[in-house]
Amino acid sequence: MGFIDQKSIYEKMSVMDVLLMPYQKQVSIGIDSIDTSKWMSPMKMFEYMSASVPIISSNLPVLREVLIDNKNSILVEPDDVNEWSNALENLFNKPDLAIRLSENSYKDYQNKYTWNIRAQGILQLFPND
Repeated sequence: MGFIDQKSIYEKMSVMDVLLMPYQKQVSIGIDSIDTSKWMSPMKMFEYMSASVPIISSNLPVLREVLIDNKNSILVEPDDVNEWSNALENLFNKPDLAIRLSENSYKDYQNKYTWNIRAQGILQLFPND
């Protein structure tokens, strides 16, 4: 698809059959010696959850803080091509699973991860004087 303007991303995501998050076991910010996979919180994950489309993601500890296998996503090992392929086949062969994952992901987003909810959580860390 090439470059997609930010204004069109949500529309494009919402018509997909599945959204993939293929993160590697180690993630860097451009400096190879620095692994940020333990602390990252990819905005793409929250954008995907807001699209109400099934998500298949790499199974990384930091992502499991939000994504739950077979509840709001399917988690697979980052470097196991067969797991990725099986997860895709599973979604296409079980439309009820795809619907359940989509609905749960969207509900989790709405109840826990909107910008307002996340900002309120941060503000609660700093009590009023």
